[in-house]
Amino acid sequence: MIMTTGDLITADIADDLGVAIEIFRQGRISHIPVLSDGSRLLGVISPADILKLPTPPPVAKRGRIGIRIGEVMTKNIETVRPTIHLRQAAQLFISGGFHSLLVTANDGELVGIVTSSDLLRALIGEYVPPSSD
Repeated sequence: MIMTTGDLITADIADDLGVAIEIFRQGRISHIPVLSDGSRLLGVISPADILKLPTPPPVAKRGRIGIRIGEVMTKNIETVRPTIHLRQAAQLFISGGFHSLLVTANDGELVGIVTSSDLLRALIGEYVPPSSD
């Protein structure tokens, strides 16, 4: 399975929303797994979650917004095992309307994340012949 592993960028449920916004600005990521107590997976946050707010969040002192990530994150998450087949992941993306799947070990520990971009890169590499340019 194609997924991002290793030093995953995560956020804590109690973090200020400004933390997530700064991560989105700095990195090339669009989904941040949200944990509690540094290990228990509770959800995921993406820029789409922030856009769902009724009004743009005001930025206060030092980038703090006064809204916790836990108030904005998506709680209805789909988790998969590292052994999931590419086709099964694609079906989950389509049927669930997801843009990320959180990959967990049997004990529920977060071990990676698969995004729709990861899936497309894998499909291009596997199914599309190189161009003859």
